[in-house]
Amino acid sequence: MEEEWSYRLDIIDGPTRCGQLEKGDARVHLPFLLDLSRGEVLHPSPGNAKVELRFTRNGDGENDLSGKVKQRLDRIDAGGLSPGVGAMENELFLEVDGSRGRIPLISERLSSMLLDDPRELSRIIMSLREKAPAHPPIFIPGAGGSPDMEVLLYLGVEVFDTSRALLDAASGTYYLQNGELNTRELERIGGPSVLCSCSICRTGAEMDPGRLSEHNIGMLRRRLSLAYLKLKEGRLREHVMGLLSGHPEWVSAVRFVEGGTAWDVLPWSRSFRKVGKAAVTYRDDLSNPDFRLFRHRVRTNFTPLEHRKLLLLLPCSARKPYSLSRTHRTIASGLHRLKSWKSVCQRLVVTSPLGAVPMELETSYPAAHYDIPVTGDWFHDEVTMTRDIVSAVLSRGDFDTVVCFHGEGDRFFPEEGESGSMMGSSFINVHIEAERKGAKPLDELRHILEREMNGKETVPPRDNDILEKLKLIEFSLGIRLENREKLKIKRAPSGDLLLGNGRKLADLKIGGPVPTLELANMVWNDGEQGRRVIIEDFIPRGTIFNQGIISVSGDIVPGDVVLVGTEDAPKAVGRALVPGSLMRTDLRGGAVRVIAHVR
Repeated sequence: MEEEWSYRLDIIDGPTRCGQLEKGDARVHLPFLLDLSRGEVLHPSPGNAKVELRFTRNGDGENDLSGKVKQRLDRIDAGGLSPGVGAMENELFLEVDGSRGRIPLISERLSSMLLDDPRELSRIIMSLREKAPAHPPIFIPGAGGSPDMEVLLYLGVEVFDTSRALLDAASGTYYLQNGELNTRELERIGGPSVLCSCSICRTGAEMDPGRLSEHNIGMLRRRLSLAYLKLKEGRLREHVMGLLSGHPEWVSAVRFVEGGTAWDVLPWSRSFRKVGKAAVTYRDDLSNPDFRLFRHRVRTNFTPLEHRKLLLLLPCSARKPYSLSRTHRTIASGLHRLKSWKSVCQRLVVTSPLGAVPMELETSYPAAHYDIPVTGDWFHDEVTMTRDIVSAVLSRGDFDTVVCFHGEGDRFFPEEGESGSMMGSSFINVHIEAERKGAKPLDELRHILEREMNGKETVPPRDNDILEKLKLIEFSLGIRLENREKLKIKRAPSGDLLLGNGRKLADLKIGGPVPTLELANMVWNDGEQGRRVIIEDFIPRGTIFNQGIISVSGDIVPGDVVLVGTEDAPKAVGRALVPGSLMRTDLRGGAVRVIAHVR
């Protein structure tokens, strides 16, 4: 019996899962496209070797796949075959440099759901993920129409074929980067060269089924390459959402998965990614797993400083971090005469899609990265999520008064504004008070804070700055540092630094803090502080694999910074590649990418 290819998981990003096939020294990166007309594997990854596809059909022996496909297409007319029919009867084999083995695939009965019930298809895919995260690659024959391939890649499908492209070519369907046309329509716009620069379209020759097949397969390959690039950049979801207009069945499937109905997506979501702006352009972006994870962690993990007695609700700003924006600099300038107002007030920025962001977390991902169009209109679910986060922060603190300095605060808190109370604390809507008195809102805010701060405990600005940075570290890393007398904040162009006794403890850069081994040494013996990965006694470099991990503590998700070491001492600081729940399994693949390690 020939050896089977094994699956190694490389990328986890919300519902997306992508890896590679391994056999001996051979590696074949996923995703890939099975070209049924030639028996080749088309792949977007430049790391792939030349791969030849062979298959066995029902034990009839080894045959070239392209011959079988030609026979099937010759026997039927264009409309006589549903995408993928008969494909489950085949065993597929990959051959690389003479090394041949069966591909482990999950495919049975999934293809028929492409047209019938994409939502049920997504439910089955997610149930597989929940039961066996490292299950073999999913192959859905016939998935190639726009936007089937891209959205299925987002949902974790890694193997596609060209059967749909071949059948569509037989019926005169011409593939575009997003969408399709009938070949009759090409003549009205001057021919295919207007739309595509591939070698088939440039010639201007008539689009017979053979030439159209070549074009369609080439377009599938380009689409998969673009989707793979977006996946590597961390922008696949953004790319997919831009393709879903006019496809409500797939929008429903994505909502079903991201909303938590099909499975719990949060442990698989990313707490950090190297991106510029996280764009929010569709209402469904409110359910982006990254945003949902941040809201969940603020709601459950963020605890305000004990001495703060005022909860100050502030408006959002286009510029991030908020404190650098004109809006927030104007507020700070208007309140500069109120000494230590920042130490008394827990500042909370009211915003969509994150609900509300504590100012201590303004430099973390995604708070420092999102960009949303501002219209002045708020969806009901935006109002609900904002109230949810504000209520959670209020319940976890000891606040006497909630001061709302948001121009549309009456939309979020209409009853509280009328009653003057919120969850047992006084509630003041500054803009309503200013309008009633004929005063400027910022002047009224200063007047209210001056009154409410009377008799409240304050801390010096330096100590307040340190306390806020420690809250950021506690939220991002799970590490509590108590002795602030020995700590200092150093300003730097690339981001603030946390120092202890003159030695760097953490980079407080945009995107989230990264601790040093010095900080790891300080907290290593302090109970279960931090998100930790306990390994066998070796010096971790590059990537740490599951085989060397002994135990894991903390709610680790992909992107989290973790402390790595033995039971006795820290060895490294790294970033999680997979959820903590998968780090102690027989999963093949990397678990932590090392940032710094002991020498």
